[in-house]
Amino acid sequence: MIKLLKGDFVRLLKSKIFWLGVIFMLGVGVYSVIHISTYSMDPDNTLTNGVTMYVGVVIAVFIGFFVGTDYAGGAIRRKLSMGYSRISVYFSYLIICFPASAIMHAAFIAVMAAAAALGITNKFTIYSAEELLSFTLVSTCSVLALAAISLLISMLISNRTVGAVTAIVIALMFVFMAQAVQNSLSAEIYHKVEHPDGTGGYEFAYPDDNPSTKRKILRFVHDWLPENQLFQLANGAQAMTSKDGYLPVNDEIFPLYSLSVIAVSTAAGIAVFRKKDLK
Repeated sequence: MIKLLKGDFVRLLKSKIFWLGVIFMLGVGVYSVIHISTYSMDPDNTLTNGVTMYVGVVIAVFIGFFVGTDYAGGAIRRKLSMGYSRISVYFSYLIICFPASAIMHAAFIAVMAAAAALGITNKFTIYSAEELLSFTLVSTCSVLALAAISLLISMLISNRTVGAVTAIVIALMFVFMAQAVQNSLSAEIYHKVEHPDGTGGYEFAYPDDNPSTKRKILRFVHDWLPENQLFQLANGAQAMTSKDGYLPVNDEIFPLYSLSVIAVSTAAGIAVFRKKDLK
């Protein structure tokens, strides 16, 4: 397993698609810094929105082509012929993809934080240093969960192009779905009421006060899926609370949910990969 990891790590360091992903996220950070400086904006929302909009797709591109290249070149079959188990091969990709995804995620945050610290942009008005670190750690857990999902897709599709495109399309679908669920859960709610004098009317209720089963399911999905977590962290940067008519952010449970997504994705991936015909 150690030799397998060493080989994959060396290939990661030589991977052009990985370094292009890092450079892209650095470029997004630099562009954001220029935009913030030009319009004298606060960096808080740009930080979170940048992470939300780009990182999942960039990770899908990287993992799709990184794993797909091994399929296309026969590297996975060679690893199995050398005596490595399919479980070892799957876990080696997972272990390599985790730090690679975290580095691409951190590249954007590092540019934003450095620009604020050096006075190139305004200081963070919402995030303290401790809160920025907390945001980075929680969002990184979400990013690792996205990586696990992209790896699941890429390991199950042998064709490099089809696998990469499928991972990218699903990553984009997650972005749009997260926005749709956010909008649905944040919609204002009015209940029809009857007053003591016999007149009727409508009474406003905060979004999270709605106890319907449908809403509970949507809220669980919103907290559980990693892209939805990133969307909530983005809204959290605006200090939104249910009393303001917005959703509270349950970020303290996000890492636990991310771990469950990683566990489910990995278990499903290994179960199918063990029976997959690689001929």
